[in-house]
Amino acid sequence: MTLLDDVKSELAAIENDLPAANMAQAAAMMRFGGGLRPVNNQAVIRAQFDSMDAVQWLQSAIRKYFQREATVSRVTRQTPGGTAQRFDLLVERGATALALQAGLLDRRMRLVRGLPADIVSGNIAQIKAAWRGAFLARGAISDPGKASYLEIICPSHEAALALQGAARRLGISAKARQLRSSERVTLKDPDSIERMLILMGAPH
Repeated sequence: MTLLDDVKSELAAIENDLPAANMAQAAAMMRFGGGLRPVNNQAVIRAQFDSMDAVQWLQSAIRKYFQREATVSRVTRQTPGGTAQRFDLLVERGATALALQAGLLDRRMRLVRGLPADIVSGNIAQIKAAWRGAFLARGAISDPGKASYLEIICPSHEAALALQGAARRLGISAKARQLRSSERVTLKDPDSIERMLILMGAPH
């Protein structure tokens, strides 16, 4: 297992968080993993992950906190580095209601471009959980012995700014930047990376 696999498995194993924090984590995972989208004239929530532990956590959380059912399927694709496994999560029935519950849609039924307002203005447990969810969905981390970085690929500029602001509330300076047409939030200071891992819940 790579360090990234280890970190995601450790984060997905957290069980003792408050319901509001778990819901914030689930919302961030859905937002950064894919989100609400139209498929065959129907709104669905589709999110893709590279961690089986992460997708199983989200499937369970959607059932427990939002009373919705999500299906999970394995997707295999060839990449220049070899065969890559991805895990697709799909919510078809009640996807719009779930998006409203999770804050992916606002009260006027508009897509939220950043993070849900309840999370941005929420307590520190929710902020930590949102970072954890975003990392589980689209996080990367350098392997030991290489130049240090912790990075999250964001679905929009607004989402990157929201994540940057959430890091500031945790006392950590993160940089939102655009790289190869994708929005990213990056930490490069080793001490900040260690603190963020601990705050997200991966001290090991």
